[in-house]
Amino acid sequence: MAVVLLAATWAGHEYLGLPVGSSIASILGTDKQTAGECVTEFEEGLRSSVPEYAPFLQGNELRRAAEDICAEWVARPGSNGLTQENGPEFLSEMFLEKPGLYRSVCRELVDADLTASKAYLAYVTPKELRRYRQDFCELSLQYLRKDEARVDLPALLRDHPSLWSPLCASGMQTEAMRDPAVRQTFSKRQLTVITRRACVEAIRTGVIDVSGARGFLDARIDEPALERILVRIARDIGAQ
Repeated sequence: MAVVLLAATWAGHEYLGLPVGSSIASILGTDKQTAGECVTEFEEGLRSSVPEYAPFLQGNELRRAAEDICAEWVARPGSNGLTQENGPEFLSEMFLEKPGLYRSVCRELVDADLTASKAYLAYVTPKELRRYRQDFCELSLQYLRKDEARVDLPALLRDHPSLWSPLCASGMQTEAMRDPAVRQTFSKRQLTVITRRACVEAIRTGVIDVSGARGFLDARIDEPALERILVRIARDIGAQ
């Protein structure tokens, strides 16, 4: 019974993590005549595309990242008159040629995500959080699509499931620990093992699907399939 209760704690669960889908492309859509116009539109577009994290985006740091991106944007030949068709490829090429520009705004999003999600990260170690913060932007740049300014999250997570699985598992474990029956049946260590294995398998098999426009914030979860994964893993480690 307890393994079913454990699986049920995930239903309706909201925390999934960083929104790195199409938000970086929010500066596209209109001509940028000056760097100032670009900075204003970039900040407004980024905040509106991820309103969940807007209160946690640091104004000064975000503006500095936007200023650097926009200065490069305006200076690059061909930046005037971009369309929705050729603009994303232009932006991806710019980030790939100047990776520091991408990292600066990506790190702002990572920091905002970790701050906004603090209540769900109790079971992630400080070392894992540091690794996530340091490695995510480096890895996601490698998976930046060349045809549009967004990260191929499904491919990134399939190739590197251990990067995000501690955060995924911590959110799941946080919910599970609120149920007395689950706490009585599983030790904290058992829950950590169960939820981390479940997150890795769910990521690799697409049970957690982050291919939507806003990445994790548009994630689709096959809850029956996730429940089956949780139940099987819980039984595999000897929980009754």
